[in-house]
Amino acid sequence: MGNSIGRKRTLGIAVEGTYGTPASSATFVLPVLDVPRFELVQNKVRNTASMGSSYQTNNLMNTTSMVKFSMPVKVDEDQLPVFFKQKFTFASTTISGETTCYQHILTYSNTNYGTSYTLFFEDSDRTGSIISGVKFGKLNLVCDPKEYLKLEIEGVGKSPTTWTGTNTVTAPNEFVGKHATFNYGTYGGAKSAFSTLKATFSHNFNLSGDDTNFALGSAEMVNVATGEDDFSGAITALMPDFTTIRTDYSTNVLEQFDVTITDTSRSITGSVATTRPYIQFSYPAGYVEGWAEAGGAGDVLKQELTLTPIDKIGVATCPLTITVKNHVATY
Repeated sequence: MGNSIGRKRTLGIAVEGTYGTPASSATFVLPVLDVPRFELVQNKVRNTASMGSSYQTNNLMNTTSMVKFSMPVKVDEDQLPVFFKQKFTFASTTISGETTCYQHILTYSNTNYGTSYTLFFEDSDRTGSIISGVKFGKLNLVCDPKEYLKLEIEGVGKSPTTWTGTNTVTAPNEFVGKHATFNYGTYGGAKSAFSTLKATFSHNFNLSGDDTNFALGSAEMVNVATGEDDFSGAITALMPDFTTIRTDYSTNVLEQFDVTITDTSRSITGSVATTRPYIQFSYPAGYVEGWAEAGGAGDVLKQELTLTPIDKIGVATCPLTITVKNHVATY
């Protein structure tokens, strides 16, 4: 072992059957866009009892521990559904005309103790690690015309344990900005493509804190729950007129919107009917909660929208339905 650069590290992921019980190996190796690293949080307590000295601290002991992490990961149609398994239910079917291509419809669930994950952290120049009991607090889809489409991920897990296995790296499926379209329209009507410069769709799963995650008799988290969730969209677009979106904002019109991702230059692995890879984040009901002009005196004027999906009573597909077509039969 020895020193080397961070890009040699790999990170795998697998779903756990029981919270905190590590999976045996990685199902996917993630196309991480930065150095995979984790912040070890080792909580400690000082002994400041009066023991005949004017100095404050007599001893220091470990109490509880965990890891925190954040990373950007390229969007891959095979891998993306696994991240949302902790909070969504899956309906998976074989695509008509295909034998090894599948459609997955992910529907928001009210569960607070959903799926957990194991992360497999391999560094060929150092001892590897397993991080079990992982939950995601943020899964944000970022669409930029000049970049890869990516998920910005934040989460927590148990403190790492030694792992000497190997991640098997395969070529990822990838999308760039030209593969994404933002569609927008009045609720109950039709959506149409809306010319968009940049879009971020944030999915916040508010994770329980230390007062809930730790229990007597264990230094590790015994479980992590998701509390109340909150989704939003941040859209930057040109502003050809004042009226269209500003009116929706000022009169509080109920809307519907989605981001649809597909690559028409390739087929899903194993496709015999030229089925294209497909991802759609569909928000069946929501509002323009924020609107503002942007751009300086010498810039083309733009508008910035803050979109807020709602869980409309009686609409089973709210607040978000994710549809994916890929080569994976089940998650």
